[in-house]
Amino acid sequence: MATKIRVFLALFTFWVVISERFEWDSLLVGAICAAGVIMLNSDLFWGKDDLPRFTLRRTWIMIQLLGILLVEVFKANIQVMKFVLSRKIECRQGVVIYCPTLKHKWLRVMLGNFITLTPGTMVLDIEDDCFTVHLLDKESADGVLQWNIAEKLRRLEDE
Repeated sequence: MATKIRVFLALFTFWVVISERFEWDSLLVGAICAAGVIMLNSDLFWGKDDLPRFTLRRTWIMIQLLGILLVEVFKANIQVMKFVLSRKIECRQGVVIYCPTLKHKWLRVMLGNFITLTPGTMVLDIEDDCFTVHLLDKESADGVLQWNIAEKLRRLEDE
């Protein structure tokens, strides 16, 4: 319930900021819209047991993950730039099924976002624990399958 109240207050505050009006009719419409969004999307909220406690060790692993992601994004940008700037575009697109065996839903969401944030790759579907990943070049499939971000995410599970 506390989560819903916090989300309601955030949505209502956002409404007040973008509407720039403090009349009762505008505030009523904002409250109704915020309540409607919460009622329609309440099944999407994280439960108390869905997210683990953040410890100093988990925070350190998250910082390492961010560093790895930045390096991978930089390398992928160089690779995509080579494709775009070459005279003859020889990119052979492909789809790979990647099953990293992560237990928690929030870790699968993080991995899917990491893959999609990397240029040249995009997660098309996540079913159970398997990711369907679209690649700009089939030769980069080994890079995705051997990505060490999944291993770092597994370390977050073990904490």
